[in-house]
Amino acid sequence: MSPKEWQSGSKAVVSYFLPFTATVRKANRGLGLPAVEWLYGRIEGERFNRALVEFFVEYFAAAGFRALAPTSDQRFTVVDRKSNWSERHVAFVAGLGTFGLSRSLITRAGSAGRLGSVIVDADLKATARNYSEPEENCIKCFACIPRCPPQAITESGKDNAVCGDYLDRVKMRYAPRYGCGKCQTAVPCEDRIPAKRP
Repeated sequence: MSPKEWQSGSKAVVSYFLPFTATVRKANRGLGLPAVEWLYGRIEGERFNRALVEFFVEYFAAAGFRALAPTSDQRFTVVDRKSNWSERHVAFVAGLGTFGLSRSLITRAGSAGRLGSVIVDADLKATARNYSEPEENCIKCFACIPRCPPQAITESGKDNAVCGDYLDRVKMRYAPRYGCGKCQTAVPCEDRIPAKRP
């Protein structure tokens, strides 16, 4: 759904990236199962993220604007791992970063973290994109390929079904927490846009 489908009269989308701490990233650098710190960062971090978008909605409302957080709205749906609002794609459009081989969004603060967004009917100055290509920040170093436990990433990209099946198995083991993030740690884009290769 487009911003105006979520909320008529919308004029802007506020999109942000919350990078994981060095402690969380470092804990997940080993191979194998995801670190407990990562699982907490993923699930409790997302709870924090949901509270933050609600804060933004209230902030804009107090300033006299209408705001809506799609991922907190009752119309938000995920079917077969496809949703009607993608934080990564919104962040790409908003100028936060580009996609990596692993399909993570590579921002100035790296790829390891959480994304959020709010749709508003306020006239806000747009952030200029410092890129023109969808995968511009990915240097195709292929470091994420051997990091992927279910081998869902190849030089051609990521098989979301293979990744999703693995996440389901992780959730069975660690419920209610799940996640992986191995492709976002111990890689050049973990906490920055990597330098282009010569």
